[in-house]
Amino acid sequence: MNPKSRLSRRFLLKGAAGVGGAAAASSLAGGGLVRPALAQTAERSALLVVFTSGGYNAIHSSAQSFLGAGSFGVNNGNVFSPINNNAYLVDAGWNRPDMPNEYKLKMTTILNKTDNSDHGGGQAAAFNVNNMHAGLMLASLIGGNGSIKAASVGNRLPPGNRTAVNGVSMQQISDMQATINALGGGEPDPTVPKRELALKGVEASNAMSANFVGASPKSLVTVREGFGAAIDTLKKPVQVFDVPAFRAAWGIAPNGSLAVGDNMRSKMAAAELMIRAGTNVVFATDSFRNDFHGDRQCVNTRNLWNSDILPAIALFCTRALTIPDTNVVVLVIGDFARSLPGCDHASGQSCTVMGKYVNPGIGPNQQVGANVQFPAGAPRTAGLWAYLAAVTKVPAMAAAAAFGANPHPERVVA
Repeated sequence: MNPKSRLSRRFLLKGAAGVGGAAAASSLAGGGLVRPALAQTAERSALLVVFTSGGYNAIHSSAQSFLGAGSFGVNNGNVFSPINNNAYLVDAGWNRPDMPNEYKLKMTTILNKTDNSDHGGGQAAAFNVNNMHAGLMLASLIGGNGSIKAASVGNRLPPGNRTAVNGVSMQQISDMQATINALGGGEPDPTVPKRELALKGVEASNAMSANFVGASPKSLVTVREGFGAAIDTLKKPVQVFDVPAFRAAWGIAPNGSLAVGDNMRSKMAAAELMIRAGTNVVFATDSFRNDFHGDRQCVNTRNLWNSDILPAIALFCTRALTIPDTNVVVLVIGDFARSLPGCDHASGQSCTVMGKYVNPGIGPNQQVGANVQFPAGAPRTAGLWAYLAAVTKVPAMAAAAAFGANPHPERVVA
């Protein structure tokens, strides 16, 4: 991406988010962060993608593969079965008391046989379907009326070709306060103009920039998409945000910063906010902390996950259950699994998927071998995303046209 174009988009998003107004700030409601102005009864779906740069060790998704030889330090005392079945074991870190049963007992593993064992190739392969970004493809298929259909929280964008798909672009969110303001509620800010004036200002800016943007349709595509997202957001009905409850849940001080930092906890908080606001697919990309070469017993891996990453995911899952009429699916994926014996780079991804319509367990082509080899019949990237489309309840014909057949229909609750 052209650095100038990216800078322009980030500036536009921050500015557009700040002009939304705080019209509902004096009418804070209890029981949740967002309460839509119009009641919604039909269930919608959303996907959170947690991308752990550096890798995602298969002890988290396929621990049974290593139990016999004790590889990666796997033993009977540090494994957990979501279905009380030794054929499907994951690392015991997932069996946290604060991880709700609706997620840890609704878990499965989907392989992505990428044949890539380098960081760049593995990262690109996670999302590349027909030279398009699979996450943006899915965001466009889920539908809904959210003005921002795909968002990346924090300063780290997920890998892959992020060109817009079917009009859906990836919007970068680095300030939760600005997002709250843009969506029409939150803590009062006297510097923010009224919502209707903000809309007129952004529309006027868009009109004045049309010739300039039109002359550079490729390099300034993200600017055009940013204007569109800002205008759509400001046209939405005002929503009411219980900011104090949100801050309390995530341990953010009453006057503390709502910037999205380079830590998993603030990214999970921002992900909750965006899904409540109607975003279909949210990406939370972890900093490059999982490239643990030589971690043969996975001591470093388990310490990082149990102390930092899993607590944040668990809190997100707990909060996701309180989002009304929403099926929130969680995907955890990294550059690749880790190989044996040295905990280096494997040639594919062993991914965790959790959610309401996930039929827990594991079957053929869902687990790596004892030496972290990927079965010949394991799905590739399109198959992974076909499964995600199924558990986010994308209509079958649309999902098949985009991604092909779901390789694991038995792992979907009808």
